[in-house]
Amino acid sequence: MIDGGGMSIKGSLEVDQNGDLVNANFPVYSPTEGDKTSLKAERGADGVVKVTMRGDVFDGHSFLKSAISGSSSKDDAKSKTKNLDFDVDLKLGAVQGFNGEAVRSADLKMSRRGGAFKSFAFNGKIGRDTR
Repeated sequence: MIDGGGMSIKGSLEVDQNGDLVNANFPVYSPTEGDKTSLKAERGADGVVKVTMRGDVFDGHSFLKSAISGSSSKDDAKSKTKNLDFDVDLKLGAVQGFNGEAVRSADLKMSRRGGAFKSFAFNGKIGRDTR
C-alpha cells in the first residue's frame, strides 16, 4: 500500500528472482489525487505482459509528460524495456489532459512485440457533446 500526498495505490505486486514482473493487481490505482482506476498486469507463459486498466477518471498529465520527455534511465533499463512484449487494454470514462482538455469514453488497445508496435486502436470523444 502506498498512500500519501494525493497518491493512493493498494494491491499486490509479484516479481521473479530477476526482478521481472510476474503479476500485479491494484484494485485501487490512483497515482494522482482524484484518479479512480484499477490496474492489473500479468506475464503469460509466452513472456507477454498483459495490462488491463479500468476506471472512471484518470489524470493523464504525468503520463503525457514522461511520454513526451522520454526517460533518463540507465542503458540497462532502456534495453530491458525496449524488448518488453505487451498487450494493453484500457477503458476509462475520462482522461484529463492539459489546459482543461479531456478525452471521454477512452478505449485503447495496443500490442507490441520485439520492440515494434503491432497494433494500436484508440477510440474516445473530445470537444463538444462528449458526455
